[in-house]
Amino acid sequence: MHHVLALTSEGEMFTWGRLALSKNDDMSTRSKKWLPKEIEIVENMYKQKIIQVSCGYFHSMCLTAHYTVYSWGRGDNGRLGHGDSHSYSDPKLIESLKNEKIIQVSAGEKHSA
Repeated sequence: MHHVLALTSEGEMFTWGRLALSKNDDMSTRSKKWLPKEIEIVENMYKQKIIQVSCGYFHSMCLTAHYTVYSWGRGDNGRLGHGDSHSYSDPKLIESLKNEKIIQVSAGEKHSA
């Protein structure tokens, strides 16, 4: 889907490309989609450290240091793990995994693991 995720040693996540656009972006912002943009995950008012990222063809996933998993992008066939087929432009917590100690994520062309 022409998008990239990058992870810094401090646990900051950056994205750019087609999937980097938010639903709130206007046309002037869209021209900046090819520049890295930080994506923050905030839980309980604290910015979370990201320890792993994975890009699928139409979606992305990340894992926080607290073992929570977020996904976003196209939700066709339930690939995002949110129990529906909705698409999300911003990272959304996978609620069904929030009490599990997930240690690795992987996004494929039409699936997540």
